[in-house]
Amino acid sequence: MKLIIGLGNPGKEYDGTRHNIGFEIIDRIADKHSSTFSKMNNGVFSKISMANGEKLIIAKPTTFMNLSGNFVNEIASYYKISLDDIMIVHDEKSFPIADSKLKFDGGSAGHNGIKDITLKMSSSEYIRLRVGIETDSNNLSGHVLGKFKKDEQQKLDDNMSKYINIIEDYSELTNLELMNKYN
Repeated sequence: MKLIIGLGNPGKEYDGTRHNIGFEIIDRIADKHSSTFSKMNNGVFSKISMANGEKLIIAKPTTFMNLSGNFVNEIASYYKISLDDIMIVHDEKSFPIADSKLKFDGGSAGHNGIKDITLKMSSSEYIRLRVGIETDSNNLSGHVLGKFKKDEQQKLDDNMSKYINIIEDYSELTNLELMNKYN
């Protein structure tokens, strides 16, 4: 069983914001698989059965970004999922819009959700799908909480099938195989 968690902030006012790209990707894969979410204390999740028999749990914290680690720890503990089988999907301010890269282990690059997950899991040894939201803004908070422009959203939509393929391939590939295929 693999666990894929998309990061974002709860609430309608954050829908479509750059910081919520993780939520958007999780919602799109749920739609593709006609999957509905169930509630857990600090988030929502859904199980998807893949053609190879592997189960994926897709999930979203309902805490704010800076407290994402609470939910990751909660759901990983409940389903007894090891760090090797966890993928975090999140925004990456240093990448151009819609560019993506898989990363295993390493620092947070200032991402508060990643910092909290690493703290609560006592390790950074999980894989991350980082999706570019690009910034040259002096107002980082305003930028990440801002909505995508029409052309930016189009670039993300054009790449959405790639993000979904990465998540689906995670059901049968090791972290290294996945990174070799998509990076």
